[in-house]
Amino acid sequence: MKQNTSLASKIQSTAANNFLWLVIAAQLVVGYTINPLFLSPLNLKVILFACTLNGLLALGQSIALISREIDLSIGAALVFAPMSAIYAANFLYTYFAAQPILLGTTGFMSGGWFLVAILTVIFAIAIGFTNGVIVTKLYVPSFIATIGTAFFMKGMSNVITSGQPISFQDIPEANFLGDTEIFGLIPLSAIVFLITGLTIAFALKNTTVGRRIYAVGGNRQAARLSGMMTDRWTIYSFMLCGLMVGIASVLFMSRARGLDINQNAPFELNSIAIAIMGGISISGGRGNVFGTMQATLIVAILLNTLNLAGFGSYHQAAVTGTIIVLLAVFYKIRESKRMRDLQLIEV
Repeated sequence: MKQNTSLASKIQSTAANNFLWLVIAAQLVVGYTINPLFLSPLNLKVILFACTLNGLLALGQSIALISREIDLSIGAALVFAPMSAIYAANFLYTYFAAQPILLGTTGFMSGGWFLVAILTVIFAIAIGFTNGVIVTKLYVPSFIATIGTAFFMKGMSNVITSGQPISFQDIPEANFLGDTEIFGLIPLSAIVFLITGLTIAFALKNTTVGRRIYAVGGNRQAARLSGMMTDRWTIYSFMLCGLMVGIASVLFMSRARGLDINQNAPFELNSIAIAIMGGISISGGRGNVFGTMQATLIVAILLNTLNLAGFGSYHQAAVTGTIIVLLAVFYKIRESKRMRDLQLIEV
């Protein structure tokens, strides 16, 4: 009897620990059942493309949430950082080479892609740094601070460009990251997402920066009393979030072959939803970004399956919201069980 109970307990524990993988496996079966084309190379490529942008932004949001903060400016930064980079690169080329790369008011770029890509990442990190300073030095809650910077960036993006999109159609190297496929099947951008995610997961778990971000998010007061410079690690978490936004911006521009100032996709909400689905705690200090990567794949497969099944965008949003709530309930139940087990051990 005890052996059966022990075996059942082990199975239950294994299933709980690998829950997201089980969800993905079930999705693959359901997707193929609904439409055999689900597992076709072309459709799998579509799913991997869908993972890239939302996945990178969710990684950034996960880092902010682990430090017990939130970044609601990532959608605006996704546009503002590359827009600033384009105009900065145009100024540098005009000043030093007397050869502007932004052709008048036409919205077309004629070159300078590599400089734009580098400056995009730098500006995105700078935006994260600014958010971190506002939160830690001006004592503004991150929820309010990042909403404010989001409105500022959206407004300035439209003021500077007059709402006009910018095109990279005539720059072949600009499309390399967005169009290149490994073996004709795996998008290079998906490889970038995978490598970035695994690197962040390793860094958060095995480096001083990562451990201190977890410590600050878990108990800021205790971290401060132990001698940690909590403001510094909070700023670092926002800067890492900015780094993810910068990488996502470069891939976004390369895939779209341009920059649309007026894009209105709810990137902030998507990133929060994916992070929570992946097991990141909004109360800080808990969760693993590897779960965020799994949740990114779950959302991409879910939306793809619903699309193949003929559901419209509104139905997809409703189903996705339901899944988020169910997963949140699952994590809450699992956390409550863990706390009860700990109490029994203490007793």
